[in-house]
This record gives sequence, C-alpha cells and structure tokens, in this order.
Amino acid sequence: MSPSPPSAPRYRFGQVEFDADAFQLRTAGELQNCPARALRLLQLLCAAPGRLFAREELIAALWPGRRLVSDESLSQVIFKLRSALGADGERLVSVRGAGLRLEGPVAVNAATAGPVDAAEAEVRSRSARREVAGARAADADTEAGPTMAAAEAAEHVTADGGAAQSLDLRQHVADAGTTDSATAIAAAITDTSAASDANAPNTAAPVPSPAIAASSAAPAVESDLRISLRRSRRLFLVAALLLVVAVVATLWAARQPAAPAVDWTAARAWGFAADNLHASRPETAARFAQALAADAAGDRARAQVLLAALHDGDAATPLPALLLTVWRASAGDRTQAAQWLQQARTRAAAEPDALVAAYLTMAQAFAEGRSVDIKAAIGALLDLRPDAWILRYAAAQLLHQRGQDELALAELCAIDVAALDDRRIEDLLALRAALGDAAGVRAVLRRLDAQRNPVATAALGALLAYGSGDVTQARRAFADTAELARRGNRDDWALRAALLAAVLAFEQGDLAEARHRVDDALAQAREKRETLSVLDANLMLAQVAHRQGDTTARDTALERAAAEAHLSGDPVWPSLVRIVALRLDGDAPDVSPADDADLATRDVVPLLRLRLALRDGDAARAIALLQSADRQASLFAEEWALAAAELGQPWPPLRRRDPPVMPYFRLMAWASLASARR
Repeated sequence: MSPSPPSAPRYRFGQVEFDADAFQLRTAGELQNCPARALRLLQLLCAAPGRLFAREELIAALWPGRRLVSDESLSQVIFKLRSALGADGERLVSVRGAGLRLEGPVAVNAATAGPVDAAEAEVRSRSARREVAGARAADADTEAGPTMAAAEAAEHVTADGGAAQSLDLRQHVADAGTTDSATAIAAAITDTSAASDANAPNTAAPVPSPAIAASSAAPAVESDLRISLRRSRRLFLVAALLLVVAVVATLWAARQPAAPAVDWTAARAWGFAADNLHASRPETAARFAQALAADAAGDRARAQVLLAALHDGDAATPLPALLLTVWRASAGDRTQAAQWLQQARTRAAAEPDALVAAYLTMAQAFAEGRSVDIKAAIGALLDLRPDAWILRYAAAQLLHQRGQDELALAELCAIDVAALDDRRIEDLLALRAALGDAAGVRAVLRRLDAQRNPVATAALGALLAYGSGDVTQARRAFADTAELARRGNRDDWALRAALLAAVLAFEQGDLAEARHRVDDALAQAREKRETLSVLDANLMLAQVAHRQGDTTARDTALERAAAEAHLSGDPVWPSLVRIVALRLDGDAPDVSPADDADLATRDVVPLLRLRLALRDGDAARAIALLQSADRQASLFAEEWALAAAELGQPWPPLRRRDPPVMPYFRLMAWASLASARR
C-alpha cells in the first residue's frame, strides 16, 4: 500500500500553537477566533521564520489575483494576527519600508502516516495498552484536551491500514467522549488490533520456540483472591485517572488569559482612565494604549489603522470611534468624521459615563466645525481631568486664535514638560516661545536629553529660529528636520518641515526650491491620505506656480484643491479655495455659503464676497466689505491685507505667524504681502 500524504505541520513558539492542517490557532491554550486571511499570513511566516517578507509579496499571497489592495488592508490583517497572538504578538516585526518577519525560533511537528507491518502493529498495540494511563495523565498538561491525547496514543497501533485506520481510531475515541476516554482507548486498541490481524497478509504461522512452548504447556494456577484484587486495583486506577482528567478539563475551560500590562501614559494625556474604556475583551486596553503611543510618536496614520481595527475587534468600547471622529475632523475629512461620530454615539449610549459623554460633545463639535462648542467641551473635560495636558494645549490654541494670548500662555505654562516623548510637545513649546516665554522654553530644553529624541530637538530649534526672525537659519533648519524626520520615521515632521521650508524659500524668492519642497510634501500627504495637508499643499503650489508664471500648473493645483475640498465635507474649505483662486486670477466652482457662525460668517463669507466684488469691478462694495471686517481676530488676516493692498486701503501691519500652524498657505500669502510692500 502506498504511503498517505504527510499532514500539514503544527507550529509552536512561545505560548502559540498553530495547527496548519485544522487551521486552528491557540494562544496559551485558548482557541482564537482569528480571520482566515490572518491565519494564512501566520502560516507563511511560520514556514520561514526570520525571513523578511515584502509587503507586496504578502499582498500577492493573501489576495491572489487582486490588483487593487490597499496597504491599510494588509496593516489590519497584521494587527488582527498580532492581537490573536497575545504576548507573542511582539515577535511580528514590521520593518518600515521593507516588510514583515517573524522573529525567533519556531518548532515544527510534522507527523506523517505510512504503512506498518503486522509485527510492528502488534508491538505498538501491546505498548499502547500498557501506556494508556500514562497517555491520559500527560494529556492533562496539553491544550488539546484528553480526547485528542487519547486519539494520539491510540494512533500508534495502526497497522496495514495506515492513515485511514488512524482516522477510524480517532473517530472511535472521539465518539466515546472525554469522560470515558480510557474505555474508548481500550476498545479502540482492541478493534484496531483485530483489524490489523484481519488485514495482515497470509503468511506461515511462526514456529514457537521451545521455551515458549514449555511455558504455554505449564498450568496457570491463580487464586480467585488474586484475580479479584487485580481487577479492583485496575478499576481504582481508571476511576482516579478519570477524576484527574475531569478536574483538569474543568480548570482549563475556566481559565482566562491574563490581561497584558498596560502603560496608560499616552491615554492619561487625553484624559482617559481604564474605567472609561468599557471593553469587552481583555486585550483591548493594551491595543488602545498602543494606538495612542503610535500617535504620540508622530505616526497618526498607523494609529488610525490600529483604532479602526480595535473598533472592529471590540464591539463595546466607544473610545476608538470618539478619537477617530476628532482626528478625521481635524484632518479636514468631515464625511468620515460624521460616520465615526454615529458609531461613537451608538456605543456610548450603552454605558453611561460622564467623561465619555463630554468627549462625545467635543467630538460632535469637531465634526460640525463649531469652534465655540469645542472650547466649551474642552473646558468641561478639563474639569473632569485637570491633568489631561493634550486638552489643555488645545484650549491654549483656541485662546491664541481668539487673541487671548495671556490666557493661552498661562495654560501652556501649567503643562509640565518632562520629556520630548509626544509629537505635540514641540508645537506646545514653540507656541509658548512665540507668546513671550522663549527663555522658559530654552530652560526646558537644557534639562531634557536631546539625544533621546533628535527629531523633536531639531524641530524645536527650527521653530525657535523661525520665531527669532532668522529666515535663512530657519529655512536650513526645517530642511534638515525634514530629512532627519524621514530617516527617523517621524511622518508628521517629514511633511510639516518640508512645507515650512517651502514657505521660507518662497519668501526668499527661491521659487524652484519652493516648488520642489511643495511637490515632495504633496506626495507625502497623498500617501498618508491627509486631506487637510493635501488641500494646503495644493494651495501653496498654486501660489508658487502663479509667481513663476506657470498658469497651467496653477489652474491644475486649484482644480485639485477644489476637488479635495468638496470631498472633505468641510463647508469652509471650498470657500477658501475659491478665495485664493480669485486672488490668483483663476477661479474655482461656485460654493454654497458656509454655516459656521463662529468662523465662516466672520471671516470666510465676507472675504469671498469681497473677492467676487473685485472680480466684477465693484470696488465700492469691496471697500465696504473690507471696512466691516474684524481686523483683530481674523484667522485669514493675510487675505484681508492683500485685498486692502489691491484696493489701496490701509490695513494694520501684520507679523509673520508664530508659531507657524496649518494651514500654511496663509504664510505664503504673508510672503506675497511682504514682497508687494517692498
């Protein structure tokens, strides 16, 4: 009989066992509910531990025949697999720009079934009968359960029937049930031995040796008492083994995996505590902290993927949806923000929580672009969590936007900066220096270890040079920061520093360098799907191209900006795009008036009306609109000042925005104004 094909191997590492034949994954003995695609990924990695698989290679293997698969889809598969592996998920190592590998050794147990001669079958049968009790006791320490161990012990008695007979034996044991597995083993061995004898080829009967014949002829005399004692002893052993198996099985079923230790440092910065998570799975807290740590490190794209996967993996917690609402709204994507807000509302309703309710109010204000309500909601959150420094920094930013710089500085100085361990720290310190406390910021930097975060240190140096008015030094420092951030995987500063270097090159008249920097930043923003950055970079590119006289590139950039503004769902951005287009002698599609009474009505709508009046040659109406503008609290004062210069009307002198905050197209408008005055 030909040997049966080998079964798929079982892989073991750490507390992980993966049966590639049954396609089952167990972590610390617990069967994991893991998607099939994640298990296929694990099979690839286990087959070649230590090998670095390119992301393109993994996509081709996991989605065969499909050409359009996003990188985020693969990231979600990796995240779900890492979650299922528990503590051993750290062995999945992502190498940025290269791929994924499984670190460390992987044990492989590949059992094969083949033909066994009759003599060997008889030997195995006798051995199995003697070792039934040992197999049952050893099985109590394995995660496969007593029934599987019994089947594996019985499998060794298969004879000429090979793998098929082994499967019949496994079925025999499984049908008998866990609680009577000893009886099932004995019956299965008997049946299998009989089948082996029946299937054995016809051969001459072996001739017994004289010693055996003599012993067989000797009378076997044994007392009834000894027979009774032997039987009682066997029954006692079987009962004891059954009791041990039952106890172990009960304890194993009741065992819960220990929740991993969680570092809540990043979560506390947002005001979250463990009791606000309302998780239904023990690993949720660690995954949530992991996502916030990625955001703090400057990789918000990865943090968003982690939060989205966590939202799908835990049907109870509302926090991922709340943060994704705020983050997508801040990036200018109102459409996705509204979708996440609905998810957050649904989950928050199930678990009343004062902090979650306040966060929901703030998230709704972000999604709808109502800055007054954002400020009120942040105040309520700070009442509940005074140590939530990210919220305090956001409050300082809003105060600064309203011209309340003294209050803003007081909020910033109340934040204790112990390390450059969060990407927002650089901006916080830059705003603090811009509001008049540059000496305090330098004192903070002197007591921090710059070597622990070289990108943050370089970025702060560039911001301080910018604030001092040293444009040449700041331009060089931002260019260096962009390169350092690119090498250090700080995507946030790789993008921002490139845009700021472009602004300063534009201000100094180096249009070729400005365009190169903007093109580079635009590619990064598209890759990261940062809607606001894509919009901003396109408006910057339109201004550079206009200064170069390249009307084709200018109009293309404006068209792309208009399309992005429409897709964002933000009512303000389409108006801003058209304002810039009209200033650059271009145009953009008509837009409906924005409905944010706090921002758009005060700034954007009158400014758009002024530009339309200038286009139509109605200078009197344009001057009337200019004179009615709020000159103290305008977020787009550069656009108003440029319009005043065109009309020959006075406007208060403007300083360069410090610190430079998005949108950066305003900084180019200031550079155009400074150039016109020179």
